[in-house]
Amino acid sequence: MSASIDTLEAPTEVIDFGGLAISWDSRVLRPRAWTAEQARWAAELAGTASAGPILELCCGAGQIGLLAARLSGRPLVQVDRDPVAAEYASRNAAAAGITSDVRCGPMADVLAPGELFDVVVADPPWLRTAEVDDFPDDPVGAVDGGTDGCDLVRDCIDVALAHLAPGGRVLVQVGDLAEVEQARRHVDRHHPGHAVHAVRDRREEGAGGVLVMVGPREGSSEEETEGQVSEVGNLDDVGEIRPEDAVAAHPDDREVQEGATGPNARTGDQDNHDDEVDQDEEEPYAHPEEAE
Repeated sequence: MSASIDTLEAPTEVIDFGGLAISWDSRVLRPRAWTAEQARWAAELAGTASAGPILELCCGAGQIGLLAARLSGRPLVQVDRDPVAAEYASRNAAAAGITSDVRCGPMADVLAPGELFDVVVADPPWLRTAEVDDFPDDPVGAVDGGTDGCDLVRDCIDVALAHLAPGGRVLVQVGDLAEVEQARRHVDRHHPGHAVHAVRDRREEGAGGVLVMVGPREGSSEEETEGQVSEVGNLDDVGEIRPEDAVAAHPDDREVQEGATGPNARTGDQDNHDDEVDQDEEEPYAHPEEAE
């Protein structure tokens, strides 16, 4: 990690995150309380995984991975390209007494070939570029996910799956259901041995986003080991929905479209985006089971 303590020149704030005291400042994305759900889900998955650290990509101040580590009793590897964020992650790990190997740099470069993890948490920027100027309090580099919001989502999926142990799971944040569809298309197109297994929608009470779990496709050579969650129905959570039901199939389907837009998890404010998938960029998606 290349940052030094001297880089932390802005006024530091401290927030309680699931019982952890997390330090951060205005150059780092403010920790959002709802994201503790991602940490809890990661800890659940770690409970049946092989021994080893949890990997967190785009860790920011480190709170999600640190809470997952605290709940699961596992060490961490945390990655962020921003040296200030990486320094805060390191400081927060030390303050919490949690073992974390914090690495600063492009995530594809700081992970060694053959380095594998059973549980990967990814917290990429997922605001659409056109929305970023509406939220001046958030650091642009921490929230700008590109034209469709998924540039870093796709990068995180690629890196996570390149370093995922057989039977492992990836939990990635996205902003809304249109981005769930983009993530599913990317996995199906570029990682055919894996699939989206479950979605937890947490866009409620003024803030939130959507959590997506990616794992081995059923019947693939990397299918999960015994005891790990494989079916959506096995995930006992009120807010959980089947992945194929997570995306509105047609703009006129108002029953499905309701809730497709909502408060932005990065800002806590209401989105104005209509969650339309760019049909010019990719052909309409057909779920493998539906295509038969």
